[in-house]
Amino acid sequence: MNYNWIGWCKEDNHDKVWMIVQLGGDRYSGRFVSIWGRRGKKLQSKVHEYLTTHEVNKLVGSKESKGYKRVEEKDLNSVYTEFSDDLEKTTVWALLSV
Repeated sequence: MNYNWIGWCKEDNHDKVWMIVQLGGDRYSGRFVSIWGRRGKKLQSKVHEYLTTHEVNKLVGSKESKGYKRVEEKDLNSVYTEFSDDLEKTTVWALLSV
């Protein structure tokens, strides 16, 4: 899975993750899916058809301005141990297997 950006927001009563994953295309534009939700709850997703790199950067910037901090993929399981289970509960696996 090509995680373009993974963010975690843990402030006050917030404990959420948001990420964007590229499904296809090249380094300039492509098809993406954003995945978000509270840790331990059902994740939500939205497919974005043919976003440009600039548009992806704007999405990421909007999350950073809301307090999301970047998490490296290798650290995802330590931050969000239930991630794999929660992801399986959504329809995202079907999208990613295409």
